Amino acid sequence: MKKKTMHPHVRPKPIMEPHHRKPKSKGGTKRPANISKVRQTQHRAWHTLFANYSPAEIVAIINAIWLDPDFYLILRYTKGRKP
Repeated sequence: MKKKTMHPHVRPKPIMEPHHRKPKSKGGTKRPANISKVRQTQHRAWHTLFANYSPAEIVAIINAIWLDPDFYLILRYTKGRKP
């Protein structure tokens, strides 16, 4: 049986996974507003870097490790959506 090969210019469809914007472990729900569909590779990368940290913890990590010291990332809550 001959193995199927994909045309070299055709990319396979990415595998998508649900990502809980507020982790279930921190009280997040399964409601659609709390779920984003993201590529599996990006989802794994996010959790490898940030586990289930809160947005404030993530901003602190980014500021401390990743950003040029001349810049500072600020987290702002949107109107009516305080935690």
